Amino acid sequence: MTDSKYDLLKMKGLPPFGAQEMDFKSDYSLIRLRRQEDILFMFFVRDTGEEVIETVLDLNNPHILLAPYTQYMFLSYLFFPNPKNVLFMGLGGGAMIRFLQHYDPSVHIDVVEVDPIVVRLANDYFGVRNEDKVNVMLHDGFQYLKNTESKYDVIYLDAFLKPSKETDSNGTPLQFYTQNFYKMIREKLKSNGLVAFNLNPDTNTEEIIEVIHESFLQSYVYKTGDTIHTGNLVIIALSSKNKEPLSALTTRAIDLENRFEMNFRDMMKSEICKK
Repeated sequence: MTDSKYDLLKMKGLPPFGAQEMDFKSDYSLIRLRRQEDILFMFFVRDTGEEVIETVLDLNNPHILLAPYTQYMFLSYLFFPNPKNVLFMGLGGGAMIRFLQHYDPSVHIDVVEVDPIVVRLANDYFGVRNEDKVNVMLHDGFQYLKNTESKYDVIYLDAFLKPSKETDSNGTPLQFYTQNFYKMIREKLKSNGLVAFNLNPDTNTEEIIEVIHESFLQSYVYKTGDTIHTGNLVIIALSSKNKEPLSALTTRAIDLENRFEMNFRDMMKSEICKK
């Protein structure tokens, strides 16, 4: 993969996260926007003052994924190359949604976000709103999955809250790490559907990976090498047991590189384990 515009800014010695623009206090987090030239950042600010980056977007080229882990999330296309409808659990600034709107405009996108302030900021500053094939819903993700009758080709799980006794140290709700939750996800996937997890390393990372392995018929773990979100893992978990040979996946990766302008073969090489 080529260096992102964000990486080039760092190489030029510029402050990587830009000037603070404004803060927004919600019931779930303190949210901070920063801007560096034409790059807009969304942060969640912890009680300690630590800023945890949530979204980075080039306002002039919003379809380009600057945070490397978001590129790895679309390894989903390696296993399901033509989804018709997808669900995002967690909105942030919606960089992955802007990507899909540009590169796969035919796909219908549902988004579930629990924080109304995040929904408003995504609309007002990052250009993600209810339009055409994008449906942003203000919902608790767990309750949405429990109650919806919709089924999806792909579910992207990238949801974080302010760390509390109900989350891990990164802010991921603990209920998202249970076999009951994964069973609920499987029930909302169409035949041959899959889920892509963004997993921030924590003390229980190996245990989480094992539960995912046990809950799905196939799962693949990739280390993103993301310098923005240090050490992130992306896990692609499939509801189907039909495995394609590596040669077929490599051929598809080449096709996807032309389609999405990303190096899928390099991302494939970052696989650290699979079931």
